Amino acid sequence: MVTVTVTIVLTAISLGIQSYTLDSLKKNELTAVNFQTDTIKHAIKDVSEDILLISQNDALKRYLATGKKEYEDEFAADLVTISKIRTNYDQLRYIDENGMERIRVNYQFGEPYIVAKNSLQNKGSRYYFKNTMSKTGNTIYISPLDLNIENGILEIPMKPMIRFSVKLYSDRKEKGILIANYNAGEILNRLKRTTNYVTGEINLLNNNGYWLLSNNEQNQWGFMLDDRASRKFQNDFPEEWDAITYKKNGQMQTKNGVFTFNTIYLFKNGEASEKVLNNEKKR
Repeated sequence: MVTVTVTIVLTAISLGIQSYTLDSLKKNELTAVNFQTDTIKHAIKDVSEDILLISQNDALKRYLATGKKEYEDEFAADLVTISKIRTNYDQLRYIDENGMERIRVNYQFGEPYIVAKNSLQNKGSRYYFKNTMSKTGNTIYISPLDLNIENGILEIPMKPMIRFSVKLYSDRKEKGILIANYNAGEILNRLKRTTNYVTGEINLLNNNGYWLLSNNEQNQWGFMLDDRASRKFQNDFPEEWDAITYKKNGQMQTKNGVFTFNTIYLFKNGEASEKVLNNEKKR
């Protein structure tokens, strides 16, 4: 079972603070971390439900069954409508069983548009395609939070992304995947705003200890940027990292200050996915 995790860590220098003030600081930080944890979980749940509902689109089903252009165009138009409503989807795509993009809707400068056929790419070698195709049934694959890459090049300005995808079938045959690139920039901005009402600094880490969000932007994305490859939370805070990875959530005070942390499991299994799909089928 593959589990994708991110960890929210809120740190505050607390040495020399009076005990009653320290208690208040700890309480505020715990409240902030728990609130942001719930916010991220709700965002993940909403996108997961979206991708499953889109996978049941009538035009998509007809297109997969027949390959007719009229149904392809109808589904592409439906994706444009969805993108207008859900403005945080940077891309909505249908990729066939060979890894070739067949339909892609991009969201750019406040408007969605259908990408021309000659600009579509083969994504058969990308990890999210392989991982989704390796799954069975209607289980959603959720990628780690990373940066978007186009034509093999890191997109600038950098776009934080989480990819949600599900395998598609027609007449019990694998027909590729449906995938949504969720722009996670709003999640990171929301976490940044946390520092407006708490004492500490907000950090978001992946399960290898790389910073996805840090008060020092030069710490971020070390797993994708060669010049930052050594910048990991555990290199600065080894004692705290050991406790965080062991306990997963909680609060501790060390010589470096107060650390409040919570680990978010983006994906554990397909139970929630199957539940959403089954409810849709009953309608």
